[in-house]
Amino acid sequence: MNILITGANFNNKGAQLMLVSLVSVIKNKLPNAKIFVSPLLGNREQLKEMGVGVLDYPLFHYGNLRYFKLALNAPFLVRLIMKLKGINTSGELPLKKVDAVFDISGFAFGDKWGANPVNDLQMLVAKMKKQGAKFFLLPQAFGPFTKEGMKENISKVVDEVDLLVTRDQQSYEYVTSSLPVPKPNVLRYPDITLSYKKSIPVEDEIFSKPFSIIVPNERMLDKASIGWQKNYYEVVGKMITTILANSTLNVVMLIHAGGNSKDGEVGMNIKNSLPSEYANRVFYYVEEDPTRLKSLIAKSQFLIGSRFHALASALSSNIPSIGTSWLHKYEMLFNEYGCSDYSFKDPEEAIYARTLELVDEKNREQIIATLKAKNSEIGQLHEQMWNTIISRL
Repeated sequence: MNILITGANFNNKGAQLMLVSLVSVIKNKLPNAKIFVSPLLGNREQLKEMGVGVLDYPLFHYGNLRYFKLALNAPFLVRLIMKLKGINTSGELPLKKVDAVFDISGFAFGDKWGANPVNDLQMLVAKMKKQGAKFFLLPQAFGPFTKEGMKENISKVVDEVDLLVTRDQQSYEYVTSSLPVPKPNVLRYPDITLSYKKSIPVEDEIFSKPFSIIVPNERMLDKASIGWQKNYYEVVGKMITTILANSTLNVVMLIHAGGNSKDGEVGMNIKNSLPSEYANRVFYYVEEDPTRLKSLIAKSQFLIGSRFHALASALSSNIPSIGTSWLHKYEMLFNEYGCSDYSFKDPEEAIYARTLELVDEKNREQIIATLKAKNSEIGQLHEQMWNTIISRL
């Protein structure tokens, strides 16, 4: 069986973690399957190390205004254009030989990114189903779908895909409310990275003493609420000084992004704004390997984060966390774990009280017990999900 994974990328560590998680599951559940991605995903050496092949087709990411539709209708023309730009679109498997598609887009299908990604998704689903391939949608979040044509396109997608799996109740409601009638192929299961476990040794000197983690996100400055956009630096800085003043913990500013992200710049700005008396207890750290990122997070006492998959990695590793949110998927993740009081879609005064609660070891132990119980449930739900998917392949 030839499986194509769409929606992945190496620019976002959360997206890369989703790719690593899905590849791991497919190899475990379907050992004879061959896995492929678009040649435009890049990093072929890393793909080879993962045991992932390259599609022989110029498939672009959803929402590419210039080339996505053109590539579906005139791939030879796009190949020529890419060749002139020095971009290799050759691969090992023709699109027509794909047996199943697994889409793991992050958050591409909703109002914040406009109508084009959903429109592109509908076109790809139609093309793949026409050639007899199975199609499974496993993105990070969906909706809302209020812009012109979006409800119609997501409804067409549901009509054709074998399964659409939402990750949270809000996404599920956004999808189902867009349908003329309920459809049995729309399901809800937790994020696929939550059950991914692969421990990597962490021996760096800065992690030798007990520490907490801060994960910044540039999206808090342009996609979050006005309150966060105006006060993000100040609030996160105050949370860090609260930790430092009330504990002996070190603080690691962990950059959970890559590519063209400005998270590093945001993190450094926060670090440089802290009182100089704490300079020897605050560390800046960048990690490129998403699996090692999860291992680093699992070693911490707690995490305060603005990147979804940093928070997902923490909670799934039984690490207490506070989330600063710019999208409903954050609140839904904390609801999933029974700790909604620790997620903030606006910068409220209570966030400092929650910070002090995480500093307190006894309180952390209570939260950890809750997380362990929930993670056991999530593992069982993922087994159900994969059994359902495999039965439809």
